[in-house]
Amino acid sequence: MPDIGERKLATIRRVSKIDPIEGADRIVKATIDGWELVTQKTNYQVGDLCLYFEIDSFLPVRPEFEFLRDKCFKSVAGLGDGFRIKTMKMKGVVSQGLSLPLSDFFDKEDDGRYFYIAPETKWERERLERREWVEPTRVFLEEGMDVTDYLGVKKYEKPAAGNGGGSKLGPTHARGGFPDFLQKTDQERIQNCLSGVLKWIYYGAPVVTEVFNPVVIENLNLGRVENSAESYYFKSGDQWFHKAAVRNDDETIAKRQQFEVTLKLDGSSMTVYHNDYSYGVCSRNFDLKRDEASLFWQQAADGIIAALVVVGKNVALQGELMGPGIQGNREGFATNQFFAFDVYDIDQSRYMTPDERFGFLRNLQGIGCGIQHAPALAHDYVLTETTTVNDLLKIADRASFNNPIAEGVVFKSLVAGGPTFKVINNKFLLAEKD
Repeated sequence: MPDIGERKLATIRRVSKIDPIEGADRIVKATIDGWELVTQKTNYQVGDLCLYFEIDSFLPVRPEFEFLRDKCFKSVAGLGDGFRIKTMKMKGVVSQGLSLPLSDFFDKEDDGRYFYIAPETKWERERLERREWVEPTRVFLEEGMDVTDYLGVKKYEKPAAGNGGGSKLGPTHARGGFPDFLQKTDQERIQNCLSGVLKWIYYGAPVVTEVFNPVVIENLNLGRVENSAESYYFKSGDQWFHKAAVRNDDETIAKRQQFEVTLKLDGSSMTVYHNDYSYGVCSRNFDLKRDEASLFWQQAADGIIAALVVVGKNVALQGELMGPGIQGNREGFATNQFFAFDVYDIDQSRYMTPDERFGFLRNLQGIGCGIQHAPALAHDYVLTETTTVNDLLKIADRASFNNPIAEGVVFKSLVAGGPTFKVINNKFLLAEKD
């Protein structure tokens, strides 16, 4: 499973579609990659680049964001004052994220390209202290560029409901950060990755070839050849090259199309691991000290750790801890429960495939471990070239155990190392409280 790294909250993206909103004269619905949002009618045309802030962005206080103060301003411990971007509904349209023109934040070169001046390096500061001239480094903006750090945008995380070290969970003192031999449980949102997932299914690594055909070269020089995402020409020096994605064979496509779909649960992330005769329990960000008052350790000690020790394999069970005192206990469980959704093979540095995972959990159950798996909704859901974000949002729009609004669903490839992604229920996001 690919590591998505730190979330890119502020990026340079392209407007792919603009639709009118019934009864609205000054606003429109814009589509930016897989996201749909409400924006000012005069801001863009289709094809324009813009600055896009994802939901969960926490924007710093600065003049360009002051128009958000009435609805978005918050004071957050650890983040300070700022503006939270979240899912909203305007004129009957679900709006996710914020888009603003590049001209609001960046300077423009004579040739029309936007840029910013990169922060000074230590070497540059030393030269400036010696009163030596330093040419400022201009960073030109390109589609897909991450400007999160440059703009000072942080990730907003709602305060944990009941699991911030309160009496029901016990003191969650860490003995260290999240272990570096594990991966954190997180998936990219479908709005950011559907095109990449479909490309992985249907196309292999691109092939680059030199162009020698004089007719093609003449048309290229005259600008008569159109490029596409799958096939395009580029020039290096005096030589033209063609780069094309090669379509996978039917057997590979059929394997890569299939995904497991599980219910996404709204609890507290929990990891239990066994590694070279040692074991431990982790929250999302920390390896926790053993504490009998901690619900994490109570749950792990209830047969899970013992079973992992008996099996003797270096693995980590990752899942969701749910119940009284955890995230408001949306499901109304009477007791705390752990639902596994991943098994990480430490020795192979990879996640088990769905088939391997279910087989491993059956082995644990066979030696008396009462572990549960997150509810599986499908084992062979097929993604096609025509699958859209809205198709998958419809699957996420469902009930959970005891709550009419589930958080969403998670898709995982049946192929080892294949992509995974999450689809969050818009009704869940709209109902979310700060």
